[in-house]
Amino acid sequence: MALTEAKCTNCSAALTVDAAQDAAVCKFCGAAFIVEKAIAYHTNHIKADVINVFNSDSFNADKLADDGEALFALQDFNAAAAKFRKLTTEHPRDYRGWWGLARLLPLKEMIYETVKHGVGINMPEEFSRAIHFAPDNEKHLITEHFNKYREQYFAEAASAIQQFRAAAQIAFSAYRQAYNENKVLTKKRNLLWDAERRVENAHLTYKRRDIKLFSHLLIAIVIGCISFLFFPTGFVVAAGLLALFVLRFLLYMRRIIKLHSIPKKRAVLDHRMQEINLYGVRNEYVQLCNKCGVTPTELQD
Repeated sequence: MALTEAKCTNCSAALTVDAAQDAAVCKFCGAAFIVEKAIAYHTNHIKADVINVFNSDSFNADKLADDGEALFALQDFNAAAAKFRKLTTEHPRDYRGWWGLARLLPLKEMIYETVKHGVGINMPEEFSRAIHFAPDNEKHLITEHFNKYREQYFAEAASAIQQFRAAAQIAFSAYRQAYNENKVLTKKRNLLWDAERRVENAHLTYKRRDIKLFSHLLIAIVIGCISFLFFPTGFVVAAGLLALFVLRFLLYMRRIIKLHSIPKKRAVLDHRMQEINLYGVRNEYVQLCNKCGVTPTELQD
């Protein structure tokens, strides 16, 4: 590690830096700087106040550009964007500000959106202005940078969109299948609701009547059994009343069983409908359509 004396381009503090590094941060003022420029600043004994006297505008532009490049090298992209944006505001004809902003653009996402919507890929304004104001020896470098990533990102976007479209077709088939099954289950569930309401109404209607009838039948059976001791025909009467009692009791138990079985059947249908997750399948299909830029086929809720 070769240590070299340098000066901070922000506060002019004397520093010792590693010449092999691209950028560093001043331990006195916390500003980022390019190591090569800081070494040159120290070697040439350039003082900030002297530069401000003779060429303050040039110094300010150079400082903003250097700070932006240093922050860019340190991957502090938000702070770098602020420096480059300030440079474009104060010195709009300086290509370095536009070039810095151009490199910070989300170019991959921008190209993906243009490919998704099937429109042409236009050069962003930041690239156009950087090329317009750049020296002749820099114009082709900026153009090559844009063309290189445009071709790379275009191929990636086209491949991704094709995959999303294939996945969207599969998701639509899954949605149609889920929709049809959910429709059948909903119909069965509604029938169970109707059956449960009918059974509940019948149970409430006959419940008191059955209790009275059961009590009367029991009394009649007891009377019939006692009368059998004195009259032979009393046994026949008691047997008939007992058969009627058993029949009414079976009808009563049938309603009770239905009242307990229908909710269980409905719970099974509800569980299956949750497993189908119709709206989840539908949302997945719509999201895939949005990613690949196609209009979702008309869906039914």
